[in-house]
Amino acid sequence: WVHYSGNCYLFHEIQNTWESAREYCLGLDADLVSIPSAEENAFVTDRISGNAWIGITDQESEGVFTTFTDGTPVDFQNFTGTAFRRWGEAYNCAVIRLSDRQWSWKDCGSQYLAVCK
Repeated sequence: WVHYSGNCYLFHEIQNTWESAREYCLGLDADLVSIPSAEENAFVTDRISGNAWIGITDQESEGVFTTFTDGTPVDFQNFTGTAFRRWGEAYNCAVIRLSDRQWSWKDCGSQYLAVCK
């Protein structure tokens, strides 16, 4: 675990689906990471080794994501300019990309790293 700004983070290096990654975090009394600021976005991307799941999904209501899975309001967003030109309804879970530090929608069944908070 890594401490930052009053929170603890675990950078899980095993790739999983979004649901499996979230279950892993919940099993540690954590959740997939919420990212409420540009500073925290930089902190996370400085420590990931590849694209990683974050705690945003619109599986329940297409295009609606007002809170992270841990209940934190989505006041800060860092989606790519093309993030909302999705390739069908399967793209309902968000990753943070190592290459450009931006967020992107992906198929929830894809395999990525996870960040727990």
